[in-house]
Amino acid sequence: MPNDNFDKKYFSTEDYRPFFSNIYDIEQDDLKTNKNNLQNLVNTLVSFQKSNNWKVLVVDDDKNIHIVTSAVLEDYSFEGKDVIIFDAYNIEEAKKFLLENSDIALVFLDIVMEEEDAGLQIVKYIREDLKNNLIRIILRTGYEYNVPEKEMILNYDINGYQTKGELTTDRLFSVVTTSLRNYQLLMSILDYHINLEHKVKERTQDLKNSLRIIKKDLSIAKRIQKSILPKKMLKTKNIQFFARYIPKAEVGGDFYDIISLSEDFYRVIIADATGHGVQGALLTMAIKVEYDNVKKTSLSPAEILYQINNQFIEQFLTLNMFFTAAIFDINLKDQTIVYASAGHPEQFFVNNGSVIEIYKTGRMIGLLGNTEYKKKELSYSSTCRLYLFSDGLYEQCNEDFEEYGEGNVKKFFENNLSLPMEKCINNLIDEIQTFTSNFERQDDITLIGIEIHPYKEG
Repeated sequence: MPNDNFDKKYFSTEDYRPFFSNIYDIEQDDLKTNKNNLQNLVNTLVSFQKSNNWKVLVVDDDKNIHIVTSAVLEDYSFEGKDVIIFDAYNIEEAKKFLLENSDIALVFLDIVMEEEDAGLQIVKYIREDLKNNLIRIILRTGYEYNVPEKEMILNYDINGYQTKGELTTDRLFSVVTTSLRNYQLLMSILDYHINLEHKVKERTQDLKNSLRIIKKDLSIAKRIQKSILPKKMLKTKNIQFFARYIPKAEVGGDFYDIISLSEDFYRVIIADATGHGVQGALLTMAIKVEYDNVKKTSLSPAEILYQINNQFIEQFLTLNMFFTAAIFDINLKDQTIVYASAGHPEQFFVNNGSVIEIYKTGRMIGLLGNTEYKKKELSYSSTCRLYLFSDGLYEQCNEDFEEYGEGNVKKFFENNLSLPMEKCINNLIDEIQTFTSNFERQDDITLIGIEIHPYKEG
């Protein structure tokens, strides 16, 4: 079996229903008659974990395409694993190979071969007959008019489409890297899932106990998610941080990170994923992965958002998921704050007795590729504060469905300028909770306070 370290891996099957519908059916309806499907997935996962290579299948009736693809990827490796190219030249060969090799990570699939819809027949074979939702599929065609229908792309989880004229080295490297990263993520989710299945079966045979197990799993997932957030708030004589995070459910869709790039330079991100609960939590994990790749670079906040947006769209476009984010670079020595905001709600800069709105500088992440984000700069000469938050702070409703609202948030800060930052944040949270009374929380709440003082050496 896969890794048995269950205490670190708790996820609900239903949360991955879009990816693993065949597993879902096994749990809900007919575990005994469908156990072969689950066993095939287990075998695929074990094979993936033991393998030192990525298996890539090229299906094309043009021998030159096979030669070019193999030549370009000859020295390619990803995450320490080399790529092995396998070749098929028609529908029959492709189906036979796919049937015998469930651990193919990526297939390049020609749309038109011996039949005009040969490629699409193979797509249906993979997704419907083999019930393999793991393989990443890139469609290719030599004819620009052979664009697959949008419905086909969405329904069969097709991960890319390109004409053979786009077979440049850079393009091929980009497509392969994105696809393998996506496949690796799906295998990780499958690993979590199978470990959960194994644990549930060990603990109980009674389906009624499943709800209790899932609730416990969510509690552990909550601790896992909490572990990706900063554990301690940084405090120096020049800058202090304080944060409150209150998810709507056991897990939530807000994410933030605070790092020191040097003694006098800090970078802060706050992000808010679409959706709540497990869906939002999974998206925050993807956000963290993308942000971790660039957060320690010399890129500006605007450049980081630009890069994250493009990477996110390449990997998750078919999921129809988005998030807002704002990044702040605080230079204590220069006494400046450089920021960029991707569709994030107005934040507040408290300086010289005024509460100033910080507006978005571009659209949210995931909407459109190559989106430009404007870089803005603030300066200060006396002690100032930044209040950063997700929209859940002011979208909380009372029993009359009245929102607390952005105006009340700003008014609160204006009326409490002299209050210590930590007490100010706690009092605002208390006021919102009093406003909502016992009404159900509408969204995750994240509120970060940053107090910055005029720079002092040493």
